Amino acid sequence: MNYKFLIFILYLLSSTLLSNNNGTTATIVDDYDNKPLAGVNILYNDKGTVSDKNGKFSINEKIINKIQFSHIGYRDLVLSKNEFYQILNKRFKFSMIPVAIEVEGINVTAELNKKSLFQTAKSISVFSKDRIRQGAEIHLQTLLDEVPNINWAGGSSRPRYFQIRGVGERSNFFGEGPPNFSVGFSLDDMDLSGLGMLGHLFDLNQIEIFKGPQSTIFGSNAIGGLIFMNSNNPSDQFDLRTSINIGTDNLKSISSMVNVAPFNRFSFRLSSYYNYSDGFRKNKSLNISNSNKKEEFSNRLKAKLLVSDDISFLGTMIYANLANGYDVWSPDNNQSFSTYTDSTGEDSQFTKGFSLRSELRFFNKLDITTINAYTETNLVHAYDGDWGDSTYWAFNHNFIEANEGYAYSFFDKNERNRKNLTNEIRFRYLNATLGMYHKTLYEKDVASGYLFGGAVTNAKSKYEHNVYAFYGELEHNFGSDFSLNTNLRQESSEYIFSGESQGVNYYYEAEDLPDVSFKSNILMNGYKVSLKYNLNKYTNIFASTSKGFKAGGVNQQPNLNDSSRPFGPEYIYNNEFGVKLNTPKINTTLILFDGRRENQQVSISSQQEEGNPNSFLFFTDNATSGKIKGFEFESDIEVFKNFMLSSSFGYLDTYINKFYYSTQEGDKNTFGGGREAAMSPNTASITFEYKLKPDICITFRTNFKSQYYFSDSHNKKSESYSISNFNLSKNFGKLKLTIWGNNIFDKIFTTRGFYFGLIPPEFNEQLFKSYGDPRQIGIKTDYFFK
Repeated sequence: MNYKFLIFILYLLSSTLLSNNNGTTATIVDDYDNKPLAGVNILYNDKGTVSDKNGKFSINEKIINKIQFSHIGYRDLVLSKNEFYQILNKRFKFSMIPVAIEVEGINVTAELNKKSLFQTAKSISVFSKDRIRQGAEIHLQTLLDEVPNINWAGGSSRPRYFQIRGVGERSNFFGEGPPNFSVGFSLDDMDLSGLGMLGHLFDLNQIEIFKGPQSTIFGSNAIGGLIFMNSNNPSDQFDLRTSINIGTDNLKSISSMVNVAPFNRFSFRLSSYYNYSDGFRKNKSLNISNSNKKEEFSNRLKAKLLVSDDISFLGTMIYANLANGYDVWSPDNNQSFSTYTDSTGEDSQFTKGFSLRSELRFFNKLDITTINAYTETNLVHAYDGDWGDSTYWAFNHNFIEANEGYAYSFFDKNERNRKNLTNEIRFRYLNATLGMYHKTLYEKDVASGYLFGGAVTNAKSKYEHNVYAFYGELEHNFGSDFSLNTNLRQESSEYIFSGESQGVNYYYEAEDLPDVSFKSNILMNGYKVSLKYNLNKYTNIFASTSKGFKAGGVNQQPNLNDSSRPFGPEYIYNNEFGVKLNTPKINTTLILFDGRRENQQVSISSQQEEGNPNSFLFFTDNATSGKIKGFEFESDIEVFKNFMLSSSFGYLDTYINKFYYSTQEGDKNTFGGGREAAMSPNTASITFEYKLKPDICITFRTNFKSQYYFSDSHNKKSESYSISNFNLSKNFGKLKLTIWGNNIFDKIFTTRGFYFGLIPPEFNEQLFKSYGDPRQIGIKTDYFFK
């Protein structure tokens, strides 16, 4: 009897509770990756609530007449009574579509003071996490074609060297100057300038591309701009993601990520990446199809420790092994991607390193940030310098080695070991920041081949680069709409160089070349002053003036004139005016710039010996001056509910005044300049994105580049071109399937050009080109645990 009575009481109690809870419990998630969204504002029946960290929310109402979900970075979701209950009865889950157009939600992390992209008084292009995940791009080089006024040189298996507004190196061959670059490249606070091959996209949070002089914040390696890549930080929840990508050219790529939080306030994130492809080349001499292969592997481990609300540590470790081949040049400039080299080239990079960012806050006013990083990289760049075998020369040019009395065969190899240590500390109090920076870079180079005017040579060199800098930023607000920002930086740069070369000529007597020893120390300074005014909540305008700088250095070439041995620092004086418009439907940025280059550094190459394609003198010198002016335009427009139109345009007008330099003979003066700078194309990009359904998306993108000069040392140009890519993706719950295509119209386009004498026996000078990749299609699957 008691048993039945107890059951009856429990029944009444539960019925009462259920009758009093006539509400709803459900979950709100990201439409793209199905992850729960925290902090979503939910309005219903003149009431409101917010979703928790797991995306869950509760509504204590019997009937919902209308409901609205809103969140920064997402399109508002408004549902009628019928729509709400249809979704609720089907799956108890609602999804919001991310909208990159709402840039107030995008913070620029590389700035001294984190700001929204909309509020920055600079020309910055940002690829958000959603944009990076949107397609099937593997490497940064594919995304860069969408950015106005940026270019990259194709003299390596992956882009290492970048040009922004016509400023930046095209190469860093042995003898071409120290490892000091105009466009910086940073990954998770690690300085990898000149090492852009590590620009893989898996598990990245954001890519920020700063255009124009950025020396006041980032130093002499950013006179032209900076590319800052930031991977996803560890979170306090378990997460898992895997990605498999297969395609033509024998593409096989697999990536995985796991995020674990074993203890309260401590979490770590491990991501791994492997990519292989043949490289689109058929080597007819060796009868192989992978002489230009890409075989890339990398690991990244990030750990985050929150000691308290005021003390945190973020550490990153990387390990990358890029064992790529290099075989892209052919003597006949054929467009069928055939090569004839009898020795396989190599373009490998092995990098390991770490960074540690510490953030401390005192009295809710003083913030102290320390950034310490160290990387060590081994680079090998090797290639068959004559690009052909004896059979090719005999059948195509009637050059028979036995009749000529010598073998026409050249091979160059350069091995580098670079160690880079950086330390930085920043003090921020209210709107003022003071910082100190130190860098020590060691590099050892070993080269072998036909170097320095044609002798078969072994050469060694050592560089030590020490940098000490002090910088500051002060921001003053004149009311809520008008602000003034001032940056100053002073930097000391010291180079210590020693090099030795040994002639090992097999046909003549050995030749000793002079040793080189040089030391330089220079003090540089830069500034930036910017004014920003908010016209209204949707529009702001700004104007700025700045001075950027880049350190000088010393050339390794032993046969250079003493006057050509050192080269001095370069300075850029730049003025900008910008307008930014950000509405719920439109996000547009227009930047006008006008710059003056003083003591401009230029890369010189001159063939010193007729009949020897590897007898170039590569070195850096200072031109007189130059100019840079143009504009950058970027726009995202929501044409209608499911259709987005994105576009970018970059116009660039550059000029280098005529300059003179001496070759190894010393008394032979020649000149360059008198025209626009090399690697300075105009650019454009347009993207159409259409959502057929909430879980089906089509993207079509076309990128354009105008013709441009290949080098400052000759007047040969590329041809203008446009290439088109597409993606078709569909979500199946936690699984996303993407069909993709790059260069779908199979356009032939050039990425690099050399002008010299290669073809025996006359060795007449002509232009030789390397080409970008042809059409590639594939399919990618992504699995999201959440």
